[in-house]
Amino acid sequence: MEKGNGARTMHKILIVEDEPDIAELIAFNLDRAGYTTVIAHDGISGLDTALVEEQDLILLDLMLPGKDGFSVFKDLRRDSRTSRTPVIMLDRPCSDRGPYPGP
Repeated sequence: MEKGNGARTMHKILIVEDEPDIAELIAFNLDRAGYTTVIAHDGISGLDTALVEEQDLILLDLMLPGKDGFSVFKDLRRDSRTSRTPVIMLDRPCSDRGPYPGP
């Protein structure tokens, strides 16, 4: 995004994904596109990171260790620091872990 003075603003994206290969692939592509990325590998650290560091977007896996994506999302919406941060939820419908049981 361009500011009035011509300086480019780097958008910061938090990737909350427990599969390291998937998280790194997403981060690699976003970094190449000019975004700043931060990776958290479980729901608890993802929520903590989101609450401590301001993010422009959160990519949130649904099936996470520690705290599932739906619970993280609910907590993000309840907190004034993250209640308006856009969130894109990630899922693998054909996962070897089976179907997600839901909230």
